[in-house]
Amino acid sequence: MNREIKILTPSDKVIIPDFLEIFHDQLSNSRKLYEGDHAEKARKTYTHEFIEVNLDNSNKKFIGHYENGSLDGLLIEQKFDLDFNGRMAGIQWVMAKYTGRGVGTELINDTIRRAEENNYDVVGLNVARKNEDAIRLYKKLGFEFRHDDQGDGVHFYCKFINEDFR
Repeated sequence: MNREIKILTPSDKVIIPDFLEIFHDQLSNSRKLYEGDHAEKARKTYTHEFIEVNLDNSNKKFIGHYENGSLDGLLIEQKFDLDFNGRMAGIQWVMAKYTGRGVGTELINDTIRRAEENNYDVVGLNVARKNEDAIRLYKKLGFEFRHDDQGDGVHFYCKFINEDFR
């Protein structure tokens, strides 16, 4: 089994339909986990055009996980400069075509590794409070609950890279 993680670039725009297929399938499967219109907003935001335009954006990364040359997982990442002189790598979505095969773990660990290499202070993510499987995974990877939702059923978790940043 040959696995690879790749940050997509403008030359990878041919893969966008496959990326969106996984994204939309997983949004449909997880819709019951979100309150309100969180999943529908994501579906409307992450269009082919949006991804293509942002493949060149240094603050937003679309990351593909490939097994034997076939896309089987994705992660959308956003870089943030925080108000208190910190830097955060924010994981906006992580999805795998098939669960339980370690794809999400590999994608998240790759983000953590790059955050460490680039001297980021924290890796943060939002997760539906009903998504118990994802929360278990995030805790296993060292993420900590930081605050409750703002009425949309989403909680914020983070992993500190810089322990002084707590």
